[in-house]
Amino acid sequence: MKMTQPDALRRGFAALLLGAAGACTLPAPIAVVDPPAPVRHEIEDRGYDAQHYRITLSFPGLEPECDGEVALRLRATRNITQVLLDASDMTILSAVADGSSARFTHDGHALTVFLPMPLPEGAEAEVRVAYRVSHPVAGLHFSLPGEFDVAGGVPQVFTQGEDIRARYWFPCFDAPHDRATHDLVATVPLSWTTIGGGR
Repeated sequence: MKMTQPDALRRGFAALLLGAAGACTLPAPIAVVDPPAPVRHEIEDRGYDAQHYRITLSFPGLEPECDGEVALRLRATRNITQVLLDASDMTILSAVADGSSARFTHDGHALTVFLPMPLPEGAEAEVRVAYRVSHPVAGLHFSLPGEFDVAGGVPQVFTQGEDIRARYWFPCFDAPHDRATHDLVATVPLSWTTIGGGR
């Protein structure tokens, strides 16, 4: 049977599709499934610009959890009385604003810290939040011995904050347009090795 050029192209394309379909497999049951992120990010005015985060984490090593504290230095871009942070699926233990205990509300995703005094435009403040993360669904990923039988039983913990996943492992203004510097201090079991980007 003689094929014309369009027939040959159609059959070749069909074979290509079948080959591609054969190469695609469903993810393994242990694959990480992150929550969906919006395709478009709206620029949100929260009345402040995050300047620097100091993140302190402590890992017990036996469970997928950690205790943390974040100290955020911010500059008000207008007069504000509260600081709104993204903080998903974590337990908030306490909040401090400029050295004074601060009232806060947390609905499981949004954390609002009420400043003891109004902060005028251009002024800076520091907000500290102590928190606990347990079995995070995104952002902070654990691979512990006996859990998935990966990495030869060597425990691994890594973070992936892009593009709005940082909110799952530390309270922050979690938006791509809001940039800030950060320091990270981690306390881990003696047998672990820590590595990180930056200086």
